[in-house]
Amino acid sequence: MQPLTLPGKKMFGAAVAMAAVSATIGTAFVWIIKPAVWTAPGMAALPVVGGMGLALLLIRPGQARTPAQWVPVLFLGQGVSLFGVLILAVLLYFSARPDPLAFAMVAAASFTAAAVAQAYVFSSHLKSHTGTRAG
Repeated sequence: MQPLTLPGKKMFGAAVAMAAVSATIGTAFVWIIKPAVWTAPGMAALPVVGGMGLALLLIRPGQARTPAQWVPVLFLGQGVSLFGVLILAVLLYFSARPDPLAFAMVAAASFTAAAVAQAYVFSSHLKSHTGTRAG
């Protein structure tokens, strides 16, 4: 199998977009339920973007690897992004003191949505290089 590089900018863009969409939806729900804490969900997207960016820097998507090598590297990247999100979320929580429930729920939803978006971009890119149908 031919080595390939990953579209790092597209993966990061998809992660940021999904984190922003999740935070926007979370903000709307929190604003309806408890308007006094509506800023917490917006803050929750920041650690997600930081953790996903840190993981993408670590895995170096511009380096050519075979698809069999990319799978464990992406698994490592997801683990790094998870711990990066956790560390950044704890630091942000203790510095700004947002509502804990709204902050944690939207951070978890944003991380999940961003991880799924990155996986989709990876699978679409891989399918386009192997000749199988994407979708």
